[in-house]
Amino acid sequence: QCSGRSVKAVRSSEATWEDRFEQLVAYKEEHGHCRVPHSSGPLGNWVRNRRIEHQKNLRGEKTSLSEDRVRKL
Repeated sequence: QCSGRSVKAVRSSEATWEDRFEQLVAYKEEHGHCRVPHSSGPLGNWVRNRRIEHQKNLRGEKTSLSEDRVRKL
């Protein structure tokens, strides 16, 4: 709880990330790509935010994406 977030909130965040990642995998299986429009709802917003975090990572800025998640994506 060093970041001020409770353990429950961190676990919830982890579950949400994994849920969205699974949705992205399903989207790719159905559409053949991962270019989810950000206007398409929660998954689109999630993908948009991951892209923003990835760009920050490439620029060497602080990001919430762990190395493990970068590899997974």
